[in-house]
Amino acid sequence: MKNIFCDIDGVLRDLSLAVFGISSPEWDYRVEGKNLVDLINEDLTILETAPPTKYIQLVVSLPTIRLISCQPEEWREYTNRWISQNLPLKRTAWVYTTNHDEKLDIIEKYGGILIEDYPFFPPERYMKDIILIDHKYNECVKCSRRVKTVEDLRGFIFD
Repeated sequence: MKNIFCDIDGVLRDLSLAVFGISSPEWDYRVEGKNLVDLINEDLTILETAPPTKYIQLVVSLPTIRLISCQPEEWREYTNRWISQNLPLKRTAWVYTTNHDEKLDIIEKYGGILIEDYPFFPPERYMKDIILIDHKYNECVKCSRRVKTVEDLRGFIFD
């Protein structure tokens, strides 16, 4: 099994559900002119209390949990608390990046695969080393591994 790395938001933590009460239909979904980031910045505790996604139990079953997340600095302490409430700390390592491309550098360096929902990486990466968690906002992305169910993810991780 390759080194598996997971994004947090949209993969393990459901910020869209916490903020909008629905899965966002588009990447920059807005309500009254405010997007997810705007609304979270008004109440950072959402980062701590947002529910986990249906994929978290499978990821928790991995021997080592490696997280990579692109987050603003002011979000990180709240995300750290969410991680400590939802994942086994003794088996979990995480790093924050300042941009999404840094995630690709990390998985390249460690020969890994990234479980991700972000729809704007270079197209060839979705065919090579990304397992894409399916959302309405990324359905236009062509990829070799699209996940719609926990069983899909299990198959891609343990194939």
